[in-house]
Amino acid sequence: MAYAVPVSEWLRGDDVVMAQVRNNPKTEAMKAKLPGAAVQAIVGTMATHKALANKRAGGLFGAAAAGPAGAPT
Repeated sequence: MAYAVPVSEWLRGDDVVMAQVRNNPKTEAMKAKLPGAAVQAIVGTMATHKALANKRAGGLFGAAAAGPAGAPT
């Protein structure tokens, strides 16, 4: 099963972003690739969260429709 990667981990996996953060003051690092990469990470994480929530919700709704375990049918 997939899991949602935290945005911070997603950004830490981007070598260009990490080079900017390590080699520049915060104000300069925020001007280049970091804002776009952050938006991409957030959107990607939201999509993963949505997919996982939909999968779980489907299972919960199916269980609720089936009724309590052991109930007469």
